[in-house]
Amino acid sequence: MGVIRDLFAAGADVRARDRCGRTALFEAARTVEADMVKELIDRADYKIDVFTRDDSGMTALDVAAQAIANRVESGTSLLATLRTSRSWKDRLKI
Repeated sequence: MGVIRDLFAAGADVRARDRCGRTALFEAARTVEADMVKELIDRADYKIDVFTRDDSGMTALDVAAQAIANRVESGTSLLATLRTSRSWKDRLKI
């Protein structure tokens, strides 16, 4: 997060949009970086609009929810794989 903070301190426009219409807030939400999201929202001089929508109509909250759901799904898949692995069964004597 230090690099991001340095960029902003150097005058980077945190409200600039990428080719999909997403701002720095969307990227922070996508990567589930709660500290960065908080910093972006709390800094009055950034004037972040949390209701901004990207070109597909999603808000940063939508992006965060999707990212979290993907992580849960990946985690569930990993747990299922581990649970059914031979070494796990051998260890538990199943």
